[in-house]
Amino acid sequence: MQSTPDSINARKLAIWFVLAICLALTGCSDSSNHHREILTVATIEQAPNSYTENGSIVGTDVDIAKLVAADSGIDLKFEMLDAAQEAIEITQAGPNRALLGIAYSAERADLFQWVGPISKGRYVIFAKKSTGIGSNLGLEKAQGITSIAVVEGWLETTTLEKIGFTNLKRYPSYAEAYQAFDTNEVMAIASDLMQLVIKVRGKYVIVDDMDLCFTYKTPFYYMAVSKDVEGSVIDAMQQHLNARIMDESTLTVVKDYFPTAIKQIIPDVLQLMTEVSPPFIFKTGPINNYSLEGSSIDVVTEIQRRNGYQETIHLTTWVDGSDIVQYLPYSAYFTTVRTPEREESVQWVGPITAMHPGLYTLASKNLEIANLAAAKGLSAISTPYSWPSYLYLLDQGFTNVDGSYHDNLQSFQGLLNGEVDATFIDAEAIDWLCEKTGTARAAIVLQFEEPAAYQEGWIAFSHTTPEATIKQWQASLDAMRADGTFAEIWQKWFGDAPLPTGELAPR
Repeated sequence: MQSTPDSINARKLAIWFVLAICLALTGCSDSSNHHREILTVATIEQAPNSYTENGSIVGTDVDIAKLVAADSGIDLKFEMLDAAQEAIEITQAGPNRALLGIAYSAERADLFQWVGPISKGRYVIFAKKSTGIGSNLGLEKAQGITSIAVVEGWLETTTLEKIGFTNLKRYPSYAEAYQAFDTNEVMAIASDLMQLVIKVRGKYVIVDDMDLCFTYKTPFYYMAVSKDVEGSVIDAMQQHLNARIMDESTLTVVKDYFPTAIKQIIPDVLQLMTEVSPPFIFKTGPINNYSLEGSSIDVVTEIQRRNGYQETIHLTTWVDGSDIVQYLPYSAYFTTVRTPEREESVQWVGPITAMHPGLYTLASKNLEIANLAAAKGLSAISTPYSWPSYLYLLDQGFTNVDGSYHDNLQSFQGLLNGEVDATFIDAEAIDWLCEKTGTARAAIVLQFEEPAAYQEGWIAFSHTTPEATIKQWQASLDAMRADGTFAEIWQKWFGDAPLPTGELAPR
């Protein structure tokens, strides 16, 4: 559990005015009140999503739920419980029960009916800067942290367990896990970003005092509803939530608590995710007001312009994003390589990128490496963890691949820093990487290209995304190819490099 913040700005009068109007309109007569659905909503202390302040249950998720319920003609009765597992069990038992602030997962999908997502989070392993552990460690280095405080049974914890972390120190509550971290009983803590921001307020400043060692999951928080509740109630609430997202009412609520909040920290109707993979996708600007740029961003933005609505693009990691589209309703991830093994796992729109991997070294090293067989004799080769280039080298029997890098910029910097002998990355990225790092292009030598590793990137949609949405996106992309817009975007970033053709798609 988590303590509440000392003070949070009062809700804006406009929100309460809308709520009051909706309640008045939907409850004008005694006879109508007899037919109003009443849901008892369980919450736990989880600021800023839900918490107790001055005897009332408040929070971003609570306020949004109130708006949606008012729009839907439903009454909500909130209660604060001590433990998440208790809240889950009570909600499952029903009748007319709901649970707010629960992260949707494949394991939980069939336990409830769902309305959402109402909010989203970011699971990160944090360490104090004074420990010297550092930020953006990558999976293998994060697994080497001496000890990490976690809460027993929480999704933050089970996710780390699934990806092989054995350095976890478990505590029965968030308060106890944080206490261990604060008193240096452990070296790090696994936490939702906003939970920790609230928890440390007044003592630490995240950007100044903490290292974000490893970012590993984007949880989407829903309202889980017991299965006895009529499907029409669920549909009404989902439709009204979508409307509130599209008119930015949900962002307004979050800004009541965090005035500088940006759209990237809250869900959209379609959860559209990507990763840093320059020059296809990269981030510019400060962390609290960043923008995404790159060839794939330009393509996806133009598709959405033609579709008539711009979904927010959420930044995550390949491991997280590719996993989310396997289970999260109405979600998409780009850029994803389309392979026979992945063909049936998602729906596809594309292609939007072409990737020609090759082996690159520093000119100053005077190396000559003719082919893959010779590259196996190097001490270490960098390439981003779990990327197609990484998997390709493993499939070819390489044992000298350093998978501690998140993206090709980190992989390239590993080469520049002398951490590896060579890097195996896409030709389309080299000019951008040299410019970004201030490296002369002549300082980087292409040892050989690997045509067998050529891949094309697509947009992967979850199977729960309506077929009409898939057709609309593909039709807009096809129209961009037909009228020359796609070629213009490609030439802007890659000059005369060959465009993706779609010929690699499984038939």
